[in-house]
Amino acid sequence: MRNLILYILLLAIASACGNGSETEQAVTDSLMTEIFVDLHLLQARNSLELPLSGLTRDSVITYYGMTPAEFETQMHYYANHPAAYSALQNKITDRLGAEVHSVRGY
Repeated sequence: MRNLILYILLLAIASACGNGSETEQAVTDSLMTEIFVDLHLLQARNSLELPLSGLTRDSVITYYGMTPAEFETQMHYYANHPAAYSALQNKITDRLGAEVHSVRGY
């Protein structure tokens, strides 16, 4: 998880372009939320030595119909729009919290 956060921060510092209309970005925000939730869960499983054979960062991104290059483009968008990135992080946190709730049952 720490590596993923560092990776995101590095992308935020290094990027310089934005894209998409507000409607397109709302759809992308939802998609990015799902991608990040799965990336966090994948990393958690791997850190618990419960690796899922063949699953990588890029395979998760591709599963959602996005190329790694499109994912990077979205990361550049969030780097240039901190409020949108913060809102995205809140959605991710809410979804992960719901995952924990469903596993624990409370």
